[in-house]
Amino acid sequence: MADTITTRQNAPEEIKKLRAQRYLYGKAKIVMGLQAVLTVAFPVAGAIAELFWPSLKGGLAFYGIAISVLDIAVLEPLQKKMRTVAAKIQELFDCKCAEPWLG
Repeated sequence: MADTITTRQNAPEEIKKLRAQRYLYGKAKIVMGLQAVLTVAFPVAGAIAELFWPSLKGGLAFYGIAISVLDIAVLEPLQKKMRTVAAKIQELFDCKCAEPWLG
């Protein structure tokens, strides 16, 4: 069988790279969704709730600060790390499969 890009891409070790890359990007999307809910949906719901129950104001302020800290300190770095590792895996896949043609 000829050594082509297609045969290299379908090698078991290359398929594993693609699975790992897809898994990490999927997890990063989940973190991004969590960020969207925590930083957009909950604050909007909190603002609406505050209209009906003004006594929630202090708790909602604390929530806002806690969510900001969580987002900046944990969620954003986690998402960035996952995307970076996934991109590196994709680069390994691309370079390995195109090796003979780089000349």
